Amino acid sequence: MDNALRHIDRLVFCSETTWLDEQDIQSGTDRSTKKLDELNNYSSTRWDCVLQYLVNPDRGQVTKDTLEVFLNAKLMKQSEPSTSSGQQNTITGAGFQFLLMNRRSQVWFFIIHLLETRQLRGEDISEHLIFLFQLSFATFGKDYSCENFSSVKENFLQHLRELGLIWRKTGLTLGYVNALFKSEDVHEKGNYRPIAPLPALSELPKFLLGIVLAIIAVIIIEEFYYSLKVTRYFPTKLAIELASGLNQGTNDQTNDDIQAGFLFVETNYRIYAYTNNDLYLKIIELFCKMLYRFPNMSVGIVTRQSIRKALSNEISAELILNFLKSHAHPQMRSRLMEQKPLIPTTVSDQIRLWEMERDRIQDQEGMLYNQFLTQNDFELVEKYAKDLGVLLWSSPPKRYVIVSKAGHDEVRRFWKQQRPKSGGGDVK
Repeated sequence: MDNALRHIDRLVFCSETTWLDEQDIQSGTDRSTKKLDELNNYSSTRWDCVLQYLVNPDRGQVTKDTLEVFLNAKLMKQSEPSTSSGQQNTITGAGFQFLLMNRRSQVWFFIIHLLETRQLRGEDISEHLIFLFQLSFATFGKDYSCENFSSVKENFLQHLRELGLIWRKTGLTLGYVNALFKSEDVHEKGNYRPIAPLPALSELPKFLLGIVLAIIAVIIIEEFYYSLKVTRYFPTKLAIELASGLNQGTNDQTNDDIQAGFLFVETNYRIYAYTNNDLYLKIIELFCKMLYRFPNMSVGIVTRQSIRKALSNEISAELILNFLKSHAHPQMRSRLMEQKPLIPTTVSDQIRLWEMERDRIQDQEGMLYNQFLTQNDFELVEKYAKDLGVLLWSSPPKRYVIVSKAGHDEVRRFWKQQRPKSGGGDVK
């Protein structure tokens, strides 16, 4: 990937690569224009879906490419397969740290590992890097052509669409036709405009039935023709700001700004979350036992079991406390003005103590020396292992000596030299 980045300037500026703004911007028609708010909402919704799968894989759904990036970036790990359900994917400590990043950093981190994953497959990522670089010069709210894209670049574009970096109209689906007769909104599934459901055809008079069927046929033909004709996409703000790394100077609030401070932490270990964002509530549920949920507020409590569950998923106490601090309510931040800790000391110390419980016992491989015939033999081996710094444990009454695996060969060689003189002794 470093080699591709090293030659990116030559590939972009010296090659005959077609830029996005060269005979690409379509004349503004009602069909091709896309409202800025719709693009913002679409990109935010799609990216939240990706993050929700990271938090709760049982409820979410992503493509195989996205899951492969999660695993290669070590944001998720595959647990042992169970008899009831297959192999499970769970979030790791790195994945929780990923959730603490702001949105632009999250997208940039994911794209880097996306390119690395595709490079491991044997793909030439130079074309993808050029495309991402060109997106920084795109105009927000205007569409561009993808008619001459190669199959590899088309696949990459579809992946960007899943992440919310690209909005693209999909082809006609049966879901759109079904929506005519059901109260389904396929606006998100097929990116079609929602229409009011029609009553059952069996309830219509015959003279109206022909009119309804004719209207349906016209709509289907129109949409089918349009889906074949249009091969264009809209870059969202996530894609445009990704390559440039700069804000575009708009006054729109991002999801990170809105959800910056919404948590109250009390000394009784209760957490009050003033949000209805499912993603943030799922993140809190990783280390907190949820008690109540109201329209604009949820209540949970930090327990020993909930913290141990988080620790088993490689989510450390510091990561939990950093999340609580970064999303603390503005009224909680006023504690800093009073020279008080942002998180109550009783809560932060207890979370750290629960983490320390897991470190009370440490596993270490070693070799046991026993069955010494005399106390002098035992003391001789014990002293030699202690001088080498490989002694892990010894028991003079039982004449047991345990040395580290690394020092076993040296101690054994020494004991073989001394053993003929006194005899006895055994190694396990």
